Amino acid sequence: MFKHFFIEDLSIIALLLEEEDKTKKREKRMAVHPMLKKRKLEGEYWTLFKELVDDEKIFFIYFRMSRYQFDILLNKIELLITKQDTVFKEALSPKEKLAVCLRFLATGDSFVSIAFSYRLGVSTVHKIVKEVCSAIKERLMSETMPVPTKEQWQKIAEEFWNTWNFPNCIGAIDGKHVQITASANSGSQRIQLDPDNADNVIMATCILHNYIKSSGSQHSHNEEDINASYSLSNLPRQGGNHQVAAFNVRENFARSFDSPEGALNY
Repeated sequence: MFKHFFIEDLSIIALLLEEEDKTKKREKRMAVHPMLKKRKLEGEYWTLFKELVDDEKIFFIYFRMSRYQFDILLNKIELLITKQDTVFKEALSPKEKLAVCLRFLATGDSFVSIAFSYRLGVSTVHKIVKEVCSAIKERLMSETMPVPTKEQWQKIAEEFWNTWNFPNCIGAIDGKHVQITASANSGSQRIQLDPDNADNVIMATCILHNYIKSSGSQHSHNEEDINASYSLSNLPRQGGNHQVAAFNVRENFARSFDSPEGALNY
C-alpha cells in the first residue's frame, strides 16, 4: 500500500506516528490514580497525624519519639527537604515528608504499605525516605556521632583495659544472626533498597537513635509502653510459620533501640 508514497511522505508519517506515541506515553505518565487524589482527605498525615498530636503517649508509640523531639528534628532538617510548588504540582510539606520517613523507619513496613497509608505513589515514598535520611545524616551526624578526640580514644582504651584487660582496644562490635525467610516465589521483591540507599537508611537510623537518647525523653511512660522484656530470638530452624516468626523478630528489633537493653549510656 506504500508503493505510491514518496520517501519524504513516509518520513513524515513515521515522525507523526512517533510523536503520537510520545504524547500517549506522556499522558500515561501524568495520569494520577483516583486514590492518590484523596491524599488530603484520607491520607494518614492529613487524618491520623492530627489526632496523634493531641495525644503525647500515642504519638510516641507511632513515631518512636516525642512530639518535642519531632519538632526539633523538623527544625534542623526543614530547609534541606523543602521544595517549591510548581504550576502543575503542589510540593509536599517538610513535616509530611518527615512523618512518612519516620513511620517507615519505625515500622519497617514496605514502601508499598506506607504509600497506601499516606495516599502517595510508591516512587514518591522511596524518594522521601532517601531525601529525609540524607538530610538527617547531613545535619545531625557531627552532633550525635562526632569523631572522638585523642583524649576520648585514650579514655575508652583505658576503660577496656581496666574492665576487660584488653590493651589498646577502642571499641567492640556485637552482632546477631537470625534466619529470614522470604515469601514463596518473591524473588528479589523483598529487597527494596539499593546498597547505597540501604547504607543511608541504616546511618540515619543510628543517628536518630543517638539523637533520641541525647535529647532525652520527656515522658516517664515511654519505657512502660515499650516492653523491656522483648528480646531478639532466632527464628525456628524447622517447622513453624517462618513469616510470622520473621515479623516478630523484626518488631522486637525495632523496639530494642528504645528499650533499656538497647539503650546507650550517656
